[in-house]
Amino acid sequence: MTTLTDLFDWLLGTSIRASLLALAVFLLQAALRRHLTARMRYVLWLPMLIVLLMPVFPQSRWSVATLLTESAPPQQIQATPAPIDYGPTTIAIESSPASPAATPIDWPRLFAIGWAIGAAGILLLGSLSFLVTLRRFKRSLQPVSDELRSTLAHIASEIGLRRVPRVWMGSTIYSPAVTGILRPTLLLPAHFDHAFTPAEAGLVLKHELMHLKRHDLPLNALLCVLLAMHWFNPLLWIAFFKARLDREAACDAQVLQNDGIDRRREYGHALLKVETAFCPRGLSLGFVGIFQRGAALRSRIQSIAHHHPTRPAMKLTILALTALLTFLGITRAATEPPAGPEIRLVARFIEIRGEKNDPTSPEASLKKLLADLTITDPAPGPIRAQLNDSDHQRLLRQLSAMKGVDLMAVPSMVTRSGQRASVQISREFLDAVNTPIDGPQIGVTLDVLPTLTRTGSMELAISSKIVEFDGFVDGPNAEKKPVFNERKGEAQTTVQPGQTVLLDIGARSDTQDVIEEDADGKVLSQHQDRYTRYAFVLVTAAVAKVEPEKTKPTEFSVGKSTFRQGDSIRIRQVQRGKDFMTVTADYELASTDSARVSLHLTSTTTASKGVKVHRSQSETVTRGKGSVTIHHPDVQEGLPHLTFYDTQSGRPIGGIYFGTLAEAEASQKLDLSYMLKDPASDHKTAAANPAMADEIILPEIEFHDVKLSAAIDFLRTKSQKLFPEKKAPKILIKPGGKQEARISLNLKQVPLSQALRYCAQLAGYELSHSDDVFTLTPITEKP
Repeated sequence: MTTLTDLFDWLLGTSIRASLLALAVFLLQAALRRHLTARMRYVLWLPMLIVLLMPVFPQSRWSVATLLTESAPPQQIQATPAPIDYGPTTIAIESSPASPAATPIDWPRLFAIGWAIGAAGILLLGSLSFLVTLRRFKRSLQPVSDELRSTLAHIASEIGLRRVPRVWMGSTIYSPAVTGILRPTLLLPAHFDHAFTPAEAGLVLKHELMHLKRHDLPLNALLCVLLAMHWFNPLLWIAFFKARLDREAACDAQVLQNDGIDRRREYGHALLKVETAFCPRGLSLGFVGIFQRGAALRSRIQSIAHHHPTRPAMKLTILALTALLTFLGITRAATEPPAGPEIRLVARFIEIRGEKNDPTSPEASLKKLLADLTITDPAPGPIRAQLNDSDHQRLLRQLSAMKGVDLMAVPSMVTRSGQRASVQISREFLDAVNTPIDGPQIGVTLDVLPTLTRTGSMELAISSKIVEFDGFVDGPNAEKKPVFNERKGEAQTTVQPGQTVLLDIGARSDTQDVIEEDADGKVLSQHQDRYTRYAFVLVTAAVAKVEPEKTKPTEFSVGKSTFRQGDSIRIRQVQRGKDFMTVTADYELASTDSARVSLHLTSTTTASKGVKVHRSQSETVTRGKGSVTIHHPDVQEGLPHLTFYDTQSGRPIGGIYFGTLAEAEASQKLDLSYMLKDPASDHKTAAANPAMADEIILPEIEFHDVKLSAAIDFLRTKSQKLFPEKKAPKILIKPGGKQEARISLNLKQVPLSQALRYCAQLAGYELSHSDDVFTLTPITEKP
């Protein structure tokens, strides 16, 4: 459907261009009507035809397209890494009213479909009418006299026509005409020989044969197709009609070339006799004939009577005007070269979660941080602070050390004064079977329009938005409709180059289930805590001459890898910043129907560390070949790797390590054999339990130094509470492992099956399932 929409967009653009040229032709013909010959008037339509056939338009500052744009809008520079899920969410919403996502109407698609139906209908009806008319003619054919055939052969030889067309004469043919592209056919009414004098008949036949010599039939067929394609444009209908009138007049002029006044008078009488003797009933698209009536016929007779000799100066003028109109029509507006110095924009998103049951704590924490900094105090509004570079770095260090603060770096952007730059980190909303659901893109968006002033300062127009998924509500017919929460911040301010702006995006309240346990790991109680989450974005704008970070791929080395037979991952490009990484790779999956390609880091320290997993770190792929771009927004210590995870069992089934030369060498010491253990068991129970745990989406999971058994109890209780209508699977932990190992984990908008898999990996366990039971089995060694 995208191809149809693109085709309609191109067609609409060419239709507008052709309409402007048609207006120009109308004006020229009106202004020069006393000096134009019939052939000149017809030639002026050539630029419009060329524009309608042009698939690509070269650039020119003198293009007719400049009439359609008053001024060039700010250029938008997109930096879009792989999808990401920003921030925790919950079904309990207390900050801003959320509404069910309405299905947007795709107007361009509807217009494209309507155009296609109209064009196909006109072509179909025109073709059917043409075929029906030909069949009717065939049924009434009469013999053609030898005298008429001899006259046709003589006229064809006189005008230089190589082949004499076949002749159809019948009672159902009401007017002389020619048709047929591959096999031209002359159509004549019955008793044609008796309706005209020999001289008049010769002129009428010469007119029809002249159409064949001029190749008017293929051009007429092309005009019919273009008319069907542009059926929605009434101006082109008028232009096509006028072009056909000019075509007949040009044919008349060629028939009477070098003839005197008596011959012209005789030809005019023949035209009037055709009008009174015949009626063009039954003719449709595909026929070219001499017959016209009313104003069109009077115009032709006047043109025949008042013959204008061709003047060389006027001929050169028409050729120049035709070339000029063609040039203006086929070129598109030129893109102005970038002006002014480059401006580099660096941004970080911040989320501060307050203390439990204290909605004012995030605000208090931020005020305490800003109080110790030397800042430019802005006017009241969403701009909370303007910081110099040293205070900006100090604020980042303090935020990194605070509990309950999330920082997310995004790729830097390079733009120019007056050109808008934007970065979007988002993902599609998918249902339980990974089918996209109509709704907003979940994630964060940042738009910045910098403008340098004459004094050297910089005006910034900043807009940022965060969209989160909050759950489902009951819709009509028991349908579950997704609910989204949106926070947005907009502001304009003036800074000095190099300063940083802190923009407030908004706050919202959430609830979190908390479990309390005794020394033996037994759950004593559960309750809910309320938290307030504040979102901000730091934007630094500086004049720079460097290329954007996203255009500088990082050199990398490939380390250890292992795959099932037929599977592979080949890394093509790595973009690595201080605390983010974007990887583009080609893959081939043959061992299973679907898998997740995930970007993770294997810790090289012995202590268990908290792992923050974002949706952008994984992408589901299906059997076959393809490519993926995966983004890790919070890179910490560890060895990076791309790994296939089976979508049913959650087990790793192959992967490849990469990174710096030292990281690649360190990965060679890892034992990856666990990825290839018992491959047949991955799907042995998939049919019995079709992704039950994938349908249970947990809004937020956060463990800090919690025992594995307590974490599993929490997951079991949480899934039953959020989805009481679903039968939650059983979760068992086999003895022999590190059940008392304590893990830290932070996951957001994650399926239960994936949460179990991360818990198992951190504790040194392998996850498997059979029917409705998930089992955690200790493994001897893990990377």
